[in-house]
Amino acid sequence: GDGAIFRLSFFDSSLPLCAFFKSSDMICISGVRPSPMFTQQKQHHHGHMDELTLDVQPHASVIVRDIDPIKEAVQSQVSQKLPSNNQFLPLDPQGRLDFRYYPKRITIPDLCPNISGLTLVGRIVLQGKNRPYHFPSPSTNTSDRYPIKIDVDNKEIDVTLWDGFGREVASQCRVGQYVLLQGLSTGKAKQDGSFFVIGQEGYSTVHVLSTLPAIMTSRCVLGDRAVTLSQACTMMKPAPHRHHFVSYVKVVECHPIQGGITLSHKLCHRPLSPLHDNGTYLCSFCQDNSVHPSMSESNLTFCWTIADAHTTDDTHDGGGALVPTSTMPWSSSHPPSFRLTVQGSRDVNITMLSTSPATFELSSKEQQSHIISLSLNVSYMASILCLSSKGGAPSSYVLDAVIPI
Repeated sequence: GDGAIFRLSFFDSSLPLCAFFKSSDMICISGVRPSPMFTQQKQHHHGHMDELTLDVQPHASVIVRDIDPIKEAVQSQVSQKLPSNNQFLPLDPQGRLDFRYYPKRITIPDLCPNISGLTLVGRIVLQGKNRPYHFPSPSTNTSDRYPIKIDVDNKEIDVTLWDGFGREVASQCRVGQYVLLQGLSTGKAKQDGSFFVIGQEGYSTVHVLSTLPAIMTSRCVLGDRAVTLSQACTMMKPAPHRHHFVSYVKVVECHPIQGGITLSHKLCHRPLSPLHDNGTYLCSFCQDNSVHPSMSESNLTFCWTIADAHTTDDTHDGGGALVPTSTMPWSSSHPPSFRLTVQGSRDVNITMLSTSPATFELSSKEQQSHIISLSLNVSYMASILCLSSKGGAPSSYVLDAVIPI
């Protein structure tokens, strides 16, 4: 989609993936690697190649993007082979219907108890704290449970993430991000007919789609979806049709929060609170009241004021919100760009300040001011999340990922 041509080679157990898309579709595909012919091709063309051959692996998955930017991604399941009769799916080792072999898209209303191999593509609308499960007596075992709510095609679904997989998602993901969850399953039906959707360590995986550089920079995926902040304003108010957008922005101001440094938990990257005189900490998100100092880390905490990268005449409403164009007294030929105050994610703050939390913390006030000054007037391609209030209006913005331009 960026000038190069990729030839995808499907073979053996990856062949069924071809059924999920057609010519002219926009797709994102994971689980590919250069063909063994790649080296020969590169040598033959003396390092200049207009066409690459990639082999699609058995664990690959495909996301088919709708051209309409308002619609969500359509996902396909990972398939190894198609059954001769779609209504008779094979069973996994636990005796559940394995939907990795289901050749069509399954929607939330189609879900039923006791199935496995599910894939969800959607936006995180809620991330709950750990709710440890204590097994009935006489067992003394405890398992971690992290509840999460995913919006898929404007339908919300609750997923319970257990133990290591729950901690992995807690560490990598935040509310507002678009994620790909694979290897999910449903539990047995309860007396009222309800059932749980479950993610488990060793079976389930997660990918954060809204921060992937390949998606942010690909014209094939984004097309004309990189928008100005003023365009984002018209989309977000009064109804937030798009909860995530990509813009070309420049940094105008930097606002340290709590001195720019806070203490966070290495497992989930959430704030820690001092608890005991012995130096241990409390992580309310993980429900751990004895976090050892070795499991704590310094974290950069900053807000950034950004403007459209292609203009220098900037206007800000003073409150960090986008300003409607109808209220601004500019000439129609040279309208100023909007300014937007956003909170930087952990990784974004490190990238934009070009320093580690430990280095910033140990620097003098003058050195810290110098580090901040170097971050200004730098341009980025930015992935921005819009977090909405209960009424649907935007309440805050998060700078989720940046790529220098």
